[in-house]
This record gives sequence, structure tokens and C-alpha cells, in this order.
Amino acid sequence: MKNTILLCGIASLFSVTSNFNAFHQLYTTPNTPTKKYIKAKDLLRYDKLLEEFGNYKTLPAGFELQALVALSHFPELKNEQIEFQFKKRKVAHSSSPSFSSVFKKPNSRKYIITISTQTKKGLESTRLVNLSYNAQIGVLGHELAHIVDYQDLNFTGLLKFGLHYIREKDIITTENNTDKMTINHGLGYQLLAWSKEVHDLHIEDGRGDRYLSPKQIVDLIDKNPLYQAP
Repeated sequence: MKNTILLCGIASLFSVTSNFNAFHQLYTTPNTPTKKYIKAKDLLRYDKLLEEFGNYKTLPAGFELQALVALSHFPELKNEQIEFQFKKRKVAHSSSPSFSSVFKKPNSRKYIITISTQTKKGLESTRLVNLSYNAQIGVLGHELAHIVDYQDLNFTGLLKFGLHYIREKDIITTENNTDKMTINHGLGYQLLAWSKEVHDLHIEDGRGDRYLSPKQIVDLIDKNPLYQAP
């Protein structure tokens, strides 16, 4: 019973937070940023994306392309088991190790990205289905950045860092650094598209500080060599 309660607590914590490694791991991928992805063009490379980045993945029905484009910016997740699930949640999107794999070694773990089918009142516009194509890629990239952060942690590490991020100021630090990791993986423009569409709603919901504002994202893009034209 105690183990069940403990695991439930971890799952709950990870649904809204990441671990302390986000502060340290602002991983940069050589993947070239794209200012605006065009869905029709991306469909032409769907099979190639699926072959290269779809292994060990259960992609979200109706959003497979967006997930694959986001995954293409995270080559370190190629061999990770990731399942996208649709469930009723107050928060529009979240990520965590699966309940059954928390005790497993990191290389045997499975991760869940949950896409909410119904959020709390006032946040319906933040759901994946209501976002633009590039914003969808951006928020899925943010969730994948959380998984990068979980990769090397054993159970004790997950527990320590999960418990550490109960306080709001620690959640803000984690989510801000996860946004930065997303930018450093070449998805800055897509994260910006997402932020422009949802940031005001997050402010109204009292969670505006958790995520970078459009201005903060633009400032980081402007300073990041990855986004400078050769």
C-alpha cells in the first residue's frame, strides 16, 4: 500500500513538473531550426520521418506528423519507448515515466505524454486540437524536452527531483528551463507560436510565470547561434 501511494505521488508530481536536470541540460541539437513548418511539405517526408524517428513510439492519432517533426529535433530519444495518450486532464499536456516502469533502469523505461481531451474551464484553447500546426509541434517538443530530462535518472533520482519540485518557484524554474531546452533543440519558432497562442490564458490561470513569454523566447532566439543565418 505504501509503495502504491508513493508511486501515485510521483506520477502526480511528474504530470506538472520535471526534475532538476533541466537546469543543467540545455542540450543543443544540430537540427537546423525551421521558421515555419508547412504541413503539406512535411507530409511528403512522413514515411522518412516515421522510419527514422517512429521506432518504439506510439504516436498520437491525428497528430502523428506533428509528433514526428518534433521527435526529429530530439535524436537522443530515438530508442526511447514513448507513448502518446489521450485522457481527460486539467492540464492540456504533460509527460512522465509510465507507472509500471518507474522502478526500471532508465534504458528500460517507458514514457507517457498525455494529451488532454478536456481541460478545465477557460483553457480549452490550449488543447492540442485547438492549436495551430507549428504551435502543436512546439508544445510536443516541450514535452519531449521533459523526457530528455528524465533519461538518466534512476528511481531514487526521480523521487528526489520529483519531491524537490513541489514548490511553485521550483516548478517555474523547471518549466522555464525546459522551454530553453526546446529552443536549444531547434524548435524555438514553434515554441514561440505556442506561446503566442496560450500565454495570455496561462496568465489568467495563474500559471503565466511557469513558461517563457513570447518576448523572452524571441530574446533567446536572437542570442542563440543556432538561429543565426550562416
